Amino acid sequence: MSDSRNLAAWLPGVGKALEIRSAPRPTPTKGELLIKVMAVAVQPAEYKIQKGILPFQLTYPTIIGREYPVSPFSAEKCNS
Repeated sequence: MSDSRNLAAWLPGVGKALEIRSAPRPTPTKGELLIKVMAVAVQPAEYKIQKGILPFQLTYPTIIGREYPVSPFSAEKCNS
């Protein structure tokens, strides 16, 4: 693995601009996979949350953009 950074689209608060910055990198446990995300889609609802149009109760800062294509990155043998 040549690039060990874990970047995310952070929303610091309602009405604030997105920030691309580091995020905690999870460690997979037995039966889990760690995936390498190549692209992230921000959905219309997330844009509306950012603008304050949809008043979801979130703890800020928060990571948005939860839809993405995946490919295996690192995995231990999983039970089938």
